[in-house]
Amino acid sequence: MTSTMQTPIHEKKPSISHAKGSKLYTTDNRMLIDLCSGFGSVFLGHCHPAISNSIATQLTSSWSIGRENSPILESAHAAVKRIIPRRFSLAGFYSTGMEASEYALRLAAAITGRNSFIGFRHSMHGKSVICANLCWENTVIQVSNTQMLPYSDIASDDEILSRLEATLKSHSIAALVVEPIQGTNNCWGTSASTLDEIVLLCHKYGTLCIFDEILTGLFRTGKSFICADLGSTPDILLFAKSIGNGFPSSAVAVDSKLPDASSALPGSTFSDNPLAASAIASTLALMATLPMSNLIADIEKTIQHILTPITDENIILRGQGALWAIEFKSSKQLKQTYEKIVKENIMVSVTSNSLRLLPCATIQQSDLAFACNTITDAIPYNK
Repeated sequence: MTSTMQTPIHEKKPSISHAKGSKLYTTDNRMLIDLCSGFGSVFLGHCHPAISNSIATQLTSSWSIGRENSPILESAHAAVKRIIPRRFSLAGFYSTGMEASEYALRLAAAITGRNSFIGFRHSMHGKSVICANLCWENTVIQVSNTQMLPYSDIASDDEILSRLEATLKSHSIAALVVEPIQGTNNCWGTSASTLDEIVLLCHKYGTLCIFDEILTGLFRTGKSFICADLGSTPDILLFAKSIGNGFPSSAVAVDSKLPDASSALPGSTFSDNPLAASAIASTLALMATLPMSNLIADIEKTIQHILTPITDENIILRGQGALWAIEFKSSKQLKQTYEKIVKENIMVSVTSNSLRLLPCATIQQSDLAFACNTITDAIPYNK
């Protein structure tokens, strides 16, 4: 089975001295076009002054105050309330997507009184023991209360729904965790109608549905959230990565109809810390001033226009918005392409058997086009 672990590409990594916008600058005076963006976290560009200044100001006030309230935390709460779908309320801030996922699982167990969970194979919800067991076959530590189901890379929509319902019929599953587009598995995703049916099936059998939009949320795919356009409402929504524009931060939102559950152990040492709150408040404030959907539509158009012609039976382009994977059937071809791209000062990430493109929303179209053309020229097939 394909692993969602990152494929090792053995080359000397550049030493980055500083970053600005969609550019990285190395200690040996190279400039790189960054299509990795901190694994998708730096969505509004590196070191944006509006965000940097907010964090710098907060540094002179307080850093960590043990989850006590503060004006900057109130601002962050208000900013999140303005952007999440109305039916959700903020359950709390955390430091990483994994931490948010863990809390969501505890919350689901506390609310349902059940302690088993299911996920879709080859997703990515974090690298803790239980999160890894939801989607990876090669976990070092195995647990008994998780199951993996096939997703769209190996199953049709009908098969996905059939296997899911067969599992839910046990009435023992606390929650299903869904990553709508699998960011570490070649950007496989399923239709909105199937996602809608997945939510409905969970509700039919008393299982909570957790939508992991840690990567896809906050306009990465063009929409504020993929779940916002569904006819049915997931119970819990996770979003992280770009919420603090690279500053470690994440959030959990819940359907307002769900009961409180203090036994789920909310919070942690660094959750709600003022520095993260300042990053969140300023990031979302800046995002509100930008034509996010239009910016992402332009990125999608450029990537499709330049990279679609490279596709054949051995190279597949898959993705949406500002989240794309170029899947290679040949690992040798992938390695050769990656090495050439790096030499041409383009930064991408490698996951599974693909190059993953995660440009920031504010990237200049000329830079994006240059990077995409460089990738096209680097593929041995095209020589």
